[in-house]
Amino acid sequence: MLGQDRPPRLRNMPGRNLEVLKDEIRLARERFGLGKGVEVESCYEAGRDGFWLHRFLETQGVRNLVVDSASIEVSRDLGE
Repeated sequence: MLGQDRPPRLRNMPGRNLEVLKDEIRLARERFGLGKGVEVESCYEAGRDGFWLHRFLETQGVRNLVVDSASIEVSRDLGE
């Protein structure tokens, strides 16, 4: 069952380990019961590593959105 009563699936992996990443995408597909024809989407902040991950995800059929951290609206209220 998926929903609010199920904890999120959080994973950590070694940086740039693309085999582990591919396996995690496969495991996520299984968890959500997604067939091969269902699009997987991803979103992350590129940061210093740039766009290599974006390009890799696209080769894996993952629709990816790269976010520029400077464009994310945040509260600057410091309680003053």
